[in-house]
Amino acid sequence: MELEDQVCEAQDAFFENRLEDVVRICGDIVRAGNHEKDVYEIYGLSLSRLQRYEELRMIAEQWGVNCGRTEMQLMLFVEGCYLSNDYVKLLEALNVLKQVFQGHISVRMNKSKSSTYPTALCLALDLATTSNSTTNLDEIQKIYNEHYAVLTE
Repeated sequence: MELEDQVCEAQDAFFENRLEDVVRICGDIVRAGNHEKDVYEIYGLSLSRLQRYEELRMIAEQWGVNCGRTEMQLMLFVEGCYLSNDYVKLLEALNVLKQVFQGHISVRMNKSKSSTYPTALCLALDLATTSNSTTNLDEIQKIYNEHYAVLTE
């Protein structure tokens, strides 16, 4: 089957809410070495709706590497990190968002209207304070201070 036909089939499945089919088709496309932003987007959205957060984190990270970062990619990466309890990866996402807001990394997003960065900060702080986290209060305060300063510049 041609790539274009596979993408159309995945999109049809997505709009028909056949999310397992979307994951299967998009997985096949990505494993074949085809890296299209639209494929990653419906792949990630389907994994999110299926609540398969570990896979979502991995696909969103792969999306950023293979197609470049976008606001949607970063939002899904943050969601996957948080809901799979991956504090280390969530801090990585937070630091990328910090660099975006400081203008060091170019990402297609409206910084003035985006809630991705403050949301990621809140989620990272929440994950840091969960009972199974080894993060101490000084580290939590440092994370908060560092990123809050960027948000309020």
